[in-house]
Amino acid sequence: MFEFESNQILLISCLLLLIGVGTYLTYFRQQNTLQSLEEQIEEKQEEQEQIRTLQANLKDAEARFEKVRDQWETQYKIVPETVTSPEIV
Repeated sequence: MFEFESNQILLISCLLLLIGVGTYLTYFRQQNTLQSLEEQIEEKQEEQEQIRTLQANLKDAEARFEKVRDQWETQYKIVPETVTSPEIV
């Protein structure tokens, strides 16, 4: 029959210890790290969405600014004395 020697007992003990440490690290220590990384990813995605929204708002504001500036440039810069004055015609 098979008999355990001290070397085999030591190796089996080390193997069980490694399995226990690996299980502990995987299911307990890494879960906190994984959750914090997922939260950081969500925060970065929200920041990117906010940046995209701000960029879209900036483009809209620039377009409105150009439109208002064009309107301003086409308006009269002085108040005419009469409606039939040469500035109006």
